[in-house]
Amino acid sequence: MLIYQRDELALVECKNLEMEYMLALGDLEYKAYELNCLVLRLKRKTELIRARKNRQEKIILSDIESALDEEFADYQARLEEQINRMNAAIERDKCPSLSEEAFGELKKLYHAVVKALHPDLNPGTGPEKLELFYNAVRAYENGDLNAMRLISAMVCEPEATLQTEDGLTALKKERERLCRNGELAMPRPFEREIFLFDTYVAGTTHVTGIEDMAPYLAEGDRLEFFREPDNPYDPQAIVVKNADGVKIGYVPKSDNAVFSRLMDAGKLLFGKITSKEMKGKWLKLEMGIYLKD
Repeated sequence: MLIYQRDELALVECKNLEMEYMLALGDLEYKAYELNCLVLRLKRKTELIRARKNRQEKIILSDIESALDEEFADYQARLEEQINRMNAAIERDKCPSLSEEAFGELKKLYHAVVKALHPDLNPGTGPEKLELFYNAVRAYENGDLNAMRLISAMVCEPEATLQTEDGLTALKKERERLCRNGELAMPRPFEREIFLFDTYVAGTTHVTGIEDMAPYLAEGDRLEFFREPDNPYDPQAIVVKNADGVKIGYVPKSDNAVFSRLMDAGKLLFGKITSKEMKGKWLKLEMGIYLKD
């Protein structure tokens, strides 16, 4: 009977498998997920700090932590759910285990109760019998043989032959369920520099002392980017500074629309000098724009 087989898998086999899994690996799964949450939170915190730094705003860590608490509420809920699953496994492990003979009797009695009371097999079942059926389900789930004997005696249905799926099939189903509900995808710890665009440093002629700085700028040097949202001429302005933090110009206005949005989202962008040429008092600096991910 498919209904009985389903209930046996859902109420006994799967719960026993989950209990054994949680007792054996639940603590490691919890710690792994907790570390995963911590890594993601730290990464997001870095992005929020970068976004404020890119916009040259004051960084208030308490405000950032409050924003992170809201963003990671679902992660915290999953951690609490994992704790509840562990507690349930511990409680189930405390229950006295039935002997093989007693468990066989429990299954036969439950089978008889299912035939007599299951609402799918007995349309129009009254509320009193439905409550009795739900009590039988709880007794089967908890391995309460005495309660099952009492309910079976009340319904007085004959026993039926049991046909159950083998343990391997149950294990495969449980594995699929656990993967659907609790699979952890740990981040891969790597960073890379992604080339985005070739451009130049605009506005070098307006920088005081640029001629004196020119000898200290070389191909391959890293250039730092900072947002300047209060710029009266361009709210998407991106300031370019050398390694010493000295302003040497801007990302051209014609190129900064996408890059400013990336920086406002907390992405780390920077430049690398690709060529340098002094033309009179004009320092021509070409650069590549990169994203560090």
